[in-house]
Amino acid sequence: MTTFEPFKVEIAKRLEKVRNDSGTSTAEFASTLKVSEEVYSAYLTGEVQIPMTVMRTLYDLHQVNPAWLLAGEEEQYMPKEASPAE
Repeated sequence: MTTFEPFKVEIAKRLEKVRNDSGTSTAEFASTLKVSEEVYSAYLTGEVQIPMTVMRTLYDLHQVNPAWLLAGEEEQYMPKEASPAE
């Protein structure tokens, strides 16, 4: 096991928690992230790193705090900032 393996496992657990909280299937959740179910599964196994575009989508759609997703720090969800048009 490499030094980074425990981190991959923890990130995968947090990502799966977000999916469970959303109440969607794996296929539905992957679709909201604009990735295939296979790619989503690769995120969970640590075979593929979660790109910034997906982290941004997690924030935009689910208000997932990137600090929580990556390091387990701070709150899991954060309020979405109001856009200037609101």
